[in-house]
Amino acid sequence: MSKGNASLPWAQACYGIDLQGEKAVIVRGERRHGRATFATVSARDPLFAEAIRARVPCVACLTARESLTRWLEAPFSSARKADRVFPTLLDIQLPFALEDCVVSFLPARGSGHITRALAVVARREDVQKKLESLALLGIDPLALDHEGLALWTQSLREAPVEPGEENGLRLIVNLRSEQSTLVIGRGEDFLGAHHVRPGDTGQIKRFLKPHGAAAGGARWFWVGAGAQDARKVSDLHAPLSQEWPGPCAVVANPETFLARALVERALLAGPLRCNLRCGALTHAAMIARSRRRWASAAALFLAAGLILCGCSLAAKVAARQREAAVDRAFIALADHLAGAPVNAKGSAAIQKAGDKVRKKMENLKPFLNLFDPSLTVTLAAVTDTAKRNSLRLELLSIGRDTVQVTGMAKSWTGGDELLAELQRWGYAAKLDRKDAGTDGKVPFSITSGGDHEP
Repeated sequence: MSKGNASLPWAQACYGIDLQGEKAVIVRGERRHGRATFATVSARDPLFAEAIRARVPCVACLTARESLTRWLEAPFSSARKADRVFPTLLDIQLPFALEDCVVSFLPARGSGHITRALAVVARREDVQKKLESLALLGIDPLALDHEGLALWTQSLREAPVEPGEENGLRLIVNLRSEQSTLVIGRGEDFLGAHHVRPGDTGQIKRFLKPHGAAAGGARWFWVGAGAQDARKVSDLHAPLSQEWPGPCAVVANPETFLARALVERALLAGPLRCNLRCGALTHAAMIARSRRRWASAAALFLAAGLILCGCSLAAKVAARQREAAVDRAFIALADHLAGAPVNAKGSAAIQKAGDKVRKKMENLKPFLNLFDPSLTVTLAAVTDTAKRNSLRLELLSIGRDTVQVTGMAKSWTGGDELLAELQRWGYAAKLDRKDAGTDGKVPFSITSGGDHEP
């Protein structure tokens, strides 16, 4: 079954008003621990009058004679698309103009490519008449429910569907002196509600025949003030049970059953909730509450926005402080490496610090050279390598930073080992060779730049 919100979810207590002609059956309900408790109240009770003055909310209903329900089916699997065509589908089925009505579309449900919704409709003038009738009793209800739906959901609450009854008919008859109401359902599914003339079993049969014989059984419930007369119930049930046989029960406290249902639906969430006092007829208190709710939501969003702005500002300040700290540390490190303030940032600071370090190293080079190995050691290693490879050296010049060797080798690769030896001593040397002469000797030369590494 479709689930919906309570009509007055914010209220802790309310009055359910079942208006029967000039008489009103009134039940006070309170929400306690997720359940509703009930107490019957007299319209002449001073406490009731005081509660009305204190603006304790009231909820009444439109009868099946004053309103109607229609199941609608749209050929869409999307509820959003179906919602757009439901008003048109409803308008086709109504005997009066949709523009003159108040409508409540209860939450849609889908099955395959079909989406169904229950429309609850009342003419605006009938809603106005109901409000005027209640005003004569000093009652200004915040919500107007639908009698048939209230009877149906309260029946399921007080007498749930039992195993084996899932496909059987559930029939609820609200007996009153001036009019009666028949509610038809199958299992837990509401099918419809109809106004019937008091005692007219033929009319009840005509409403039941489209639903077929009670192949899955039928379960009868009798409510309302008239249900207190056992003979009256028996006289009505006897001819009906011949075609729709099944258990027959009069609910506990039948006179207050509808008023209890109105309280239950107003205070507690459940299936098929609706409020036909809507649109231009919405109660001023409901409008004010809605405005406060929107204002609260707007204030909440504003506060959240301000908090986000504050967090963003704080994050920016923290980032700037962190950036400044990194800059200070970077400058301090550059100054330390350079040995003096570089007065620059970023890549410029790196370049200036590098230039100063290189200049220092140049200035220290004569001093550092004192700790380098003697060139005689290098010279001995080079000549030893040349002798080992049968090289004839014509020129050998070795300095701290440069080297120059020319000579003759017996083979094309004869100078390779000498080049490797010089490179081991830190010279960035390179080997050049020429074609061998008539004697088969290969002229070579090894030279280096100034990249000697001590």
